[in-house]
Amino acid sequence: MKGKGAAVAAVLTGVLILERLVHLEAKNHPVHEVLALAVLLFLGGFTLTGRLLSGALLALWAYSGVRGATALKEHYLQQPLQAQDLAGATVGEVWDLVQQYPAAAGTIFLHVGLFFFFLRAGLSSGRWVARMGTALAAILVFVHVRSYAEKPGITAVNPESASVLSFISTFFQAPPSLDSSLASAPFQMAPQCPEVKKNVFMILEESTFLPSDVDMDPNLSDFFQGDVDAGPLRVHVVGGTTHLSEFAWITGFPHVLLSGNNIFPQLHLVGRFRKTLPQLLKECGYVTTVVYPSRRNFRNSEKWYRSVGFDRIISGDELGVKSWRTEDRFFFMEALKTADQVEGNRPHFIYVLTINQHGPHKRDDPRADYIERLRHSARDYRWLKDQLSVSSQRSGQAWLLAWFGDHRTSIELDGPQKWQTWFALNHISAGGGREGDSIGSRGARKQALDIAHLNRVVQRAVGVSWTG
Repeated sequence: MKGKGAAVAAVLTGVLILERLVHLEAKNHPVHEVLALAVLLFLGGFTLTGRLLSGALLALWAYSGVRGATALKEHYLQQPLQAQDLAGATVGEVWDLVQQYPAAAGTIFLHVGLFFFFLRAGLSSGRWVARMGTALAAILVFVHVRSYAEKPGITAVNPESASVLSFISTFFQAPPSLDSSLASAPFQMAPQCPEVKKNVFMILEESTFLPSDVDMDPNLSDFFQGDVDAGPLRVHVVGGTTHLSEFAWITGFPHVLLSGNNIFPQLHLVGRFRKTLPQLLKECGYVTTVVYPSRRNFRNSEKWYRSVGFDRIISGDELGVKSWRTEDRFFFMEALKTADQVEGNRPHFIYVLTINQHGPHKRDDPRADYIERLRHSARDYRWLKDQLSVSSQRSGQAWLLAWFGDHRTSIELDGPQKWQTWFALNHISAGGGREGDSIGSRGARKQALDIAHLNRVVQRAVGVSWTG
């Protein structure tokens, strides 16, 4: 009787899996491929546990866990879950995530605990002959599922229906490629450098944009103005994935134009870009420095930064960054210290990534929390302008101070402006004067600048370029 009850429960669980799979996955994939996935999950579950009910529950648990993770990512970042989300993660990154999002800790521990529970049950259940047979069947079904997953274009297209099959397909897709997207330059390009070089201080302001209906105090208003250039910035990500906005401005090549699996191009395209802004400034005699809050090797950061032209790399490991609420001034101060350590009179290119506006925000009023942090960043930006003014008076070298937002946050992800942040460029000279035509109102640039063109704007403001 007990065995019959377990069998009935297993059948009901299997029916539930089939119903969910067909309902959710068939929106993006053929029904027969969805059924193959269901069979694979059940065969895998029985192989691991040796029991019908436990195997069905394990299959349901595995599908629900993966689907829940990809649904969350698509909801907040509007991007599907990728194999590289797992392959690129380290224990340190998972620990950082758990510290900042305590609810994630419970989910992770629950899934790990359930896995070991099912594994222990499987070791004591016996039925090895039957399990070997289902293992062989699972391999055959997996070969079929893989042949489907390897087809190009197998990605989720409906943000309201996160697809596990689409996630599986990312394990078998090609890495990002420039071969079909970017022709090689037919001539050798040389740097063109100005006689008088100004220092450059560039800031990636995490999750920073101009919120709607925000009260502008003097610091905030000054933050969104630029006497060289300022205005809306068109980015290609929303809600997260800072590294993709960074990839676009550094290379001048948005990730959406890459063929293959393009979510983490910094992992695969190291050394492929030779004419970046940091490399150009380095050719013109600049000391190039990057200061960032994450771990030194987060998403291949150190190798990537060196490959695109940064000499000096200062990460969150060296700075001892523990909190995602670390304010901007902390990073500005560290960057200025490194500039003071440079011997001679060489010009500086300093690139700083901040983290103050990074989520999570307070649950009771996330918008108010975001705007409060935004005001803190505006205050710290004013402080930095004052410091650079003093530096300019002392050295006689002017500064170009620039900042841009990498993406919007979850407080405003809807509407036609969800792909829009902001940027501003300011000139700071020894005499405190301005340079060029002032456009110092925050509505001056009416049409959004694409982030892939931001480095050209900075090049023009500094007076450098690549020439053929």
